[in-house]
This record gives sequence, structure tokens and C-alpha cells, in this order.
Amino acid sequence: RVSVLDANDKAPVFDNNGVFLVRVNETTKPPLELLIVTATDGDEENTDASSITFSLSSKDSHFLLTSTGVLTLVGELDFDAGDTRFTLVVTASDGTLSTNGTVNVLVVAENDNAPKFDNTTYRVTVS
Repeated sequence: RVSVLDANDKAPVFDNNGVFLVRVNETTKPPLELLIVTATDGDEENTDASSITFSLSSKDSHFLLTSTGVLTLVGELDFDAGDTRFTLVVTASDGTLSTNGTVNVLVVAENDNAPKFDNTTYRVTVS
């Protein structure tokens, strides 16, 4: 009897062609789960070669990615301070082979700032 063992010869492949998109309102309070990134591995199922873990290759203090692919907002956002868009590089690894994907986070502006006058007093002449 001859047993053939599957070699770890296939890298993980992200769903959605490796591009994920998330929209989040700037007033969203962390922590909040935003997305679960997903990938598959063509190696034999239920082996170490087909077990996938995820990590963030690009670091950003606003986000955390668990090894199971859950992307969580952990920092507050402020559209007016420049938090308008984030491009996160995520890695899917089977322990030997890996693939990168992208999560684009678009921050939606909210009407969260009251109007302000530059001066406390204004003089107007009406004729």
C-alpha cells in the first residue's frame, strides 16, 4: 500500500480577488467589528498546510486584525482631522506560503461639528 501525502504547494487565495471595501461613519465608537477577511487554500483540507492565519502587514493604530480574519476598529476616527481613507495590507498565511490582500476603509463624514463664528462681534450698516 502506498500513501501519497499532500505537499504544501498552494498559497492561500483571498476571496474578492484580494480586495475588500468597508465604509464606516466617523462617529462610530470603537471597538467595532468591521469585516471578516476570508481566503481559501487549495491544499488538502484539515491539514496544517490548509490552515490559514491572517495578519496586518501595514500597521495602523485605528485597526486590529485577529488571526482568524476579524478586522476591528479600535481607535476613534475624525474625518475633519484627515481620517478619510485607510489602505490596509493583510496577509493570509498557511505557515509556509502567504498572499497579500488589501482592505480599503472609507470614512464617511458626519455633521458632527457645530458652526463657528470667527469673531465674537460683527458690525453691519443697513441703509
